[in-house]
Amino acid sequence: MDKRLRNYFMMSDVPRLIGIGMMAAGAILLLLAWFVPIGLFFWILMCLCLAGGPVLFWVAGSMRASESDIDEHLKRSTSDMGLSPSDESKYRKRLLSSMPPQTVSTYVYREGLMLARSKDGTVRSEEYAKAMIYVLTDGIVIISRTISLISDEKQNQTIEIPFASLEKAELVSEKKQLSFGKKSFEVKESFLQIVHDGITLQLPTQLDFKLEQFVEKLNEMAAEQK
Repeated sequence: MDKRLRNYFMMSDVPRLIGIGMMAAGAILLLLAWFVPIGLFFWILMCLCLAGGPVLFWVAGSMRASESDIDEHLKRSTSDMGLSPSDESKYRKRLLSSMPPQTVSTYVYREGLMLARSKDGTVRSEEYAKAMIYVLTDGIVIISRTISLISDEKQNQTIEIPFASLEKAELVSEKKQLSFGKKSFEVKESFLQIVHDGITLQLPTQLDFKLEQFVEKLNEMAAEQK
């Protein structure tokens, strides 16, 4: 596992910002030197900023994964999800071609996980969950995976739920106050919640109108087969 992914949560971005600040200060001093004489102290300071700033920026950046690194890691870790050849053979005649698979995914939020806030305000955690829901003529097949950003651990699950036993599908959300280190994070946790045979299955997700329509259609199809 890439240690830089763990460092994304453990290391501050302050060293990189200091490096940027040093480069900016060095550039300002260099520009100033073109127009007015500057003393030896400022020449030394300028050289230190112009030489040390890029080094600090590069070293700090090389030790800590960027947000694009994390996005790429998640993409690679879930790219092979979907029906296996044996599953395709098993469900081929029952797959509903008019309803493409619905994908739900997001970060997992619970106390005890490492957390960090990205530049766009998104709270990322060390765990990420993704599920693909295939609609059959008589039920659904859910292929889910939870992956860790700080280890090689993966949890895979495949479950088939007949419409006859699907009691309810709904979208639920709640706000949570979590902490990691000295920082506190307010997150909105959302699930696609499926109740079947008295069992409640929660799939972490982000909410959107397309998903709302999908859930509504599942409930309609389940009601028709009861």
